[in-house]
Amino acid sequence: MHWGARMVPVTALFASLAAGQAASRAADEVVRAAREAAVWASPGRWQPFTNNPVLEPGAAGSWDAGALGSMSVLRVGDQFHMYYEAWGVRGHSAMDYITIQIGHAVSRDGVHWTKDPANPVVPKEGRRDWDGNGTWDPFVLWEDGLFKMWYGGGMDIRCDWGYAVSRDGAHFAKQGQISHLGNVEDDHVVHDTAKDRYLLHDYGPDGYFDQKGCDIRLAVHRGPLDSMAGKEAK
Repeated sequence: MHWGARMVPVTALFASLAAGQAASRAADEVVRAAREAAVWASPGRWQPFTNNPVLEPGAAGSWDAGALGSMSVLRVGDQFHMYYEAWGVRGHSAMDYITIQIGHAVSRDGVHWTKDPANPVVPKEGRRDWDGNGTWDPFVLWEDGLFKMWYGGGMDIRCDWGYAVSRDGAHFAKQGQISHLGNVEDDHVVHDTAKDRYLLHDYGPDGYFDQKGCDIRLAVHRGPLDSMAGKEAK
C-alpha cells in the first residue's frame, strides 16, 4: 500500500514529462514555421533561410560526397534550375580538385531542390583532355531555347573556359575549350545584345589563390555563339 501510493504520482510525473516534451516539439515546429514565414514577409531585408542548407553533399562514395561549391541559378518557365560544382573528395590535398564536376538540381519554388539523376551533367573527361582534371564554376544563361553554360575545366595554369549547350537543361553537349587565358576562376557572362557581343568577366591570373594580386579581367566574344558550336545541343 505504501509503495503503491508512491507509484501513482511517479507514473503521473512521467506521463506529464512525455506530454511536455511533445508540446515542446510542437511549439518548436510552430516557431520554425513562423520564422520561415517571417523571412518571406520581410520586404527590403535579406534574411537567412531557417532550413539551410537547401542542398547538401551526397552519400559517402558518391560523385558529390565531398562538398558543394560555386553555383548558377536561373528560372525557366515554372521551374528553377541550379548548376553547381561538387567535389567527390574534399580534404586537405590539392589533388581533391580533380574530383570536381558539375551537377544540376531542380525546384518548383527555389527552396526545395531535387538533384538530377543524370548528374554529373557536365563531367570531367579523360586525363588527356583539356577538362580532364575537373569541371567547375558553371554560369548559365537561357536564350534561344537553349541552356548555355560557360564553365571552367582543368587545373592551375592549364585551366580555362569551356562552353556547353542543352535543350532540356540536363543533357549537355560540350562545345570545347573557348579560351586560352590560364588560371581562370569564377566566371560571369552578360549578353550585350545592343552591341552583339558576350562579355565574360573572371578573376585575373593572380586572383583567387594569390590575395596580393586580386583583380578582374574581361574576355569578349563578338557575334553569335554558333561560331563556337561543335556539337548539336541535346
